[in-house]
Amino acid sequence: MPISATGSPSQSAAGTATDARTRRATHEVMELDARKRPEFSVHVADRIDGGVEVTVFGELDMASVPRLRTQLDRAVERNDDVTIDLRACSFIDSTGIAALVGAAWRLKEQDRVLHIRGARDRIRRTFELAGLSSHEAIVLESE
Repeated sequence: MPISATGSPSQSAAGTATDARTRRATHEVMELDARKRPEFSVHVADRIDGGVEVTVFGELDMASVPRLRTQLDRAVERNDDVTIDLRACSFIDSTGIAALVGAAWRLKEQDRVLHIRGARDRIRRTFELAGLSSHEAIVLESE
C-alpha cells in the first residue's frame, strides 16, 4: 500500500480498498436478490366451475408484462369469465396494472368482468391508490 509524505496510507490506496469492498458487497447483494426473486411465469387453465384462471407467479413489471398480456389476450378471447390469481405475485408496477385494466375494459365491452383473487395487502393498496377497487369492470375478491 503506498505511503504518503505524512506516513499514512495515501488516499488513492485507501479509496481503492474501499471501492473493492463496496463492489464485493454490491455483488453479494445482487446475487442474494437474484436468488430471492422468484422467476416470473404465468399459467392459464380452465376452471372446474367454468371460466378461465390466469395465475401469476413472481414480479409483474415492465419486463414480464408482455408475457402476461399474451396470456390475457387468449383468456379474454374465450367466452368465459376470467379470474386473475395473484396469490403468488410478489410485486406489480404500473405496467402490470395497465395490462389488467386493459383486459378489464375488453371484458366490459362483452358485459363481463375481470375477477382478481389473492392480491396481497401491498398489491391491494396499489389497486386502491390507482382507483381500481371501484373500477366497474374489476372485482377484487378476498382470498
